Amino acid sequence: MSKLIIWFTLALTAVINAKADNHTAPPLQYPLTQVTITLQEKPGPVFSDGYQIRINGDGKATYQPYKAIQPASAQITLNKEQLIALINDFYQIHFFDLTNNYMVTKQVTLKSNTTLVTIGAKMNDVATKQLCIQLSDYQKCLDIVADRPKEANGLYEKIKALFVIPG
Repeated sequence: MSKLIIWFTLALTAVINAKADNHTAPPLQYPLTQVTITLQEKPGPVFSDGYQIRINGDGKATYQPYKAIQPASAQITLNKEQLIALINDFYQIHFFDLTNNYMVTKQVTLKSNTTLVTIGAKMNDVATKQLCIQLSDYQKCLDIVADRPKEANGLYEKIKALFVIPG
């Protein structure tokens, strides 16, 4: 009887772990219509206002400022090849493996010539850019701080450049 309980516990643990893994990695197959890419520039001391860019799986893309005094919203349409190229860019920079937040910077210093000390500093009151991709029911978002990580910031700027945004 105890072997049956152990086997059942192991089987249940395997099922739970498999389900957990499905939520930590992007799906291998999904409809193009269930893809959404969003960019947000959140206000901070460097930026007085912010905006959101949203690209849907049907190719419709919109730029929407947060405040009415900013330039009006804009819309463009991407073809399937452009959209697939952007999705491939996420894979090329290993976006799904990157840490979600870069608000804390760490540095190692030498203390008393024998001990290394790791010091972490949180960057408060700094403008951030957020890059997200949703593939069916899986979503990954990453906060870009001070243009780091470089790869994600490059992709963010590439997508932003699809729109002519003054300023």
